[in-house]
Amino acid sequence: MAEPLMLTVLRKVGLQEVYESFEREAITPDIISLLSKQNLQFLGIPNATDMMRLRAECVKYGKSKPQKIGWISGAPTFDIDKLTLDSLLDCGFQISDIAKLLLVSERTQYIAEWLSLDCQNKAFQK
Repeated sequence: MAEPLMLTVLRKVGLQEVYESFEREAITPDIISLLSKQNLQFLGIPNATDMMRLRAECVKYGKSKPQKIGWISGAPTFDIDKLTLDSLLDCGFQISDIAKLLLVSERTQYIAEWLSLDCQNKAFQK
């Protein structure tokens, strides 16, 4: 029987010991880029270097874009979790890398980052 894809990916980056938690939570390579730093820590990956190596390896298997949220005209808006975006930026990923991980254009990422910063600024103004 063939080895599960997630286990193969984890072996490639030397993280096979956390496979049970990935299997229990039904985590697949195509959604790794959508997980926040806290999600990955919960799954047993405590350091940023391992998170970055895993995300970089999983780019090869990405196939699910973030969910589009209500748009009537103009470009669609994607539901990109702020924690995920912050986590990727904290791990040192460039905007171009994040766009590849999330399967969206760089422009989408710039807009998402701007919106998250804009929301933070508004919260501080209150």
